[in-house]
Amino acid sequence: MATLWIAEFPGARLGRTGQPVAVLPPLKSQKITFSTTTQSAALLASTALVRVVADANCHLVVNADPTATTDSAIRLTADTPEYFEVKPGDEIAVIAA
Repeated sequence: MATLWIAEFPGARLGRTGQPVAVLPPLKSQKITFSTTTQSAALLASTALVRVVADANCHLVVNADPTATTDSAIRLTADTPEYFEVKPGDEIAVIAA
């Protein structure tokens, strides 16, 4: 089985280099084990940005009641962190690629 880690942030700010950065520590972290489509817990009401990284190639979907498929538009490559703006209360569904 594979694992997806989700870190929730209230947003980003401009760092010293002028690039947007998430401010640590995260509001909440989740760890999801998956092979078939699996949903996260709902994102916090104060979450606007997430960092996701998986230890296997996968596909994900973000919305109020998501179901991930291998046709889902967002494909993550193993061990490659990604940041996304999200809506508070949404969930993230993930499935192995």
